[in-house]
Amino acid sequence: MPVGKKELERWSNAQKARNRAGSAMSEMVRAAHASGTLNLSNRQLSEIPEELLRYNEADAQENWWEVAELRKLDISHNTLSSLPDALFQPLTELQVLHVGNNGISSLPRSLSTCGGALSRLNLAYNKFQSLPPWVFEELPLLTHISLDHNLLSALPPSLGALAHADTISASNNCLTSIPEIMHLGSLRTFILASNRISTLPDSIGSLHNLEHLELGHNRLSTLPGTIASLSSLVRLDARENALSHIPAIPRSHALAELLLGFNKLNTLPPTASESAPQLAVVDLRDNAIDGEDVVHNLLPLRSLRALDLRNNELRGLPAELGLKTTVTSLLLEGNPIKAIRRAILAGTAREILEYLRGRLTDAPAP
Repeated sequence: MPVGKKELERWSNAQKARNRAGSAMSEMVRAAHASGTLNLSNRQLSEIPEELLRYNEADAQENWWEVAELRKLDISHNTLSSLPDALFQPLTELQVLHVGNNGISSLPRSLSTCGGALSRLNLAYNKFQSLPPWVFEELPLLTHISLDHNLLSALPPSLGALAHADTISASNNCLTSIPEIMHLGSLRTFILASNRISTLPDSIGSLHNLEHLELGHNRLSTLPGTIASLSSLVRLDARENALSHIPAIPRSHALAELLLGFNKLNTLPPTASESAPQLAVVDLRDNAIDGEDVVHNLLPLRSLRALDLRNNELRGLPAELGLKTTVTSLLLEGNPIKAIRRAILAGTAREILEYLRGRLTDAPAP
């Protein structure tokens, strides 16, 4: 059956589109030969272009000595399902690799050829169920690792040997635990939110440079006592767990945010204000706190500005709380406090503090 005119036109237009795409890709690779950076994100790529696989080959318009080593490669936000082994073999100087937002489930062994330079690896929003044991052993210079939004049930033990790691983010996976991490001495940010983690290793206390620890929405019932040794911590977020006991608060003069809402706590360590004297934000909402002593023990905090105690079992408040004029957010609704009118409890921090100060004034002299 003869091919119709419309079919020929469609074929011709498709061929022209492929030629234009190939020409555009060649131009981008040629530009990368000068800059060492190649951004192929959001290109609707379902496979790695041949031009990238031949990156080190100069084209007819270039001299071979003009081809810069590729140092930054971004192939994120495409529809890639795999990475060919040939991709990384010529990229021995690659420092930054971003393959997030694809459908990738495995890594080629040739990625290890980048081990002498690769410092940033972004694998977020893919389909990884596991990572090969060699990945962190043979990429020892990694400083920033993003594994968020995958299907990981475990992290390789070699993660704990990344002595240069600054940031590790593995939120929104299926992790039930994490490996020993005693050698992550440079780590400053550790994000493990939205997993299934039920325990943390005692070695977490060895992370003396850690500043941000995100543990929200897991299955933790307690925290290891070694958490007290996190002397550089600025923010601890352990909301939405099953915490019924916290043995210690990090002894950190930098700790500004302590977020423990949506747990099962009925008290806090009495030395919280001594351990973290610069606390500014304390979130204890939706717990089982039933004693005024918890609030009383927070009174020495000179920088306290936000205290969330909603939906607990408090039946009263220390009148001295009214002297905390630094507090600009005080949330108390959902507690069985009978001595304070509901309208006041639902009011602003200023109104609540004024009421409590009035109770101090009205108190009989000893």
